[in-house]
Amino acid sequence: MYGPLPVEIAAFLDGGVTWNADQRPTFLGGSRDGVSSAGVAVRVNFFGIAVAQFDFARPFQRPQTGWVFQFTLAPGF
Repeated sequence: MYGPLPVEIAAFLDGGVTWNADQRPTFLGGSRDGVSSAGVAVRVNFFGIAVAQFDFARPFQRPQTGWVFQFTLAPGF
């Protein structure tokens, strides 16, 4: 249940690694390093019809990039 406003705010940390048959991750003896980021997400519920989410993230392996923004619009439940 929401409070007086249908808004959720969350802080997050994210990390992972991808690989394929040719390039394995470092923990399996390959050359692919992991990546990580941290950020803040704001989710707004529009009367159960749609949910809008705004994400602001800081990727740690791309220092020249700075903060990045993502907007997502999904159907509500």
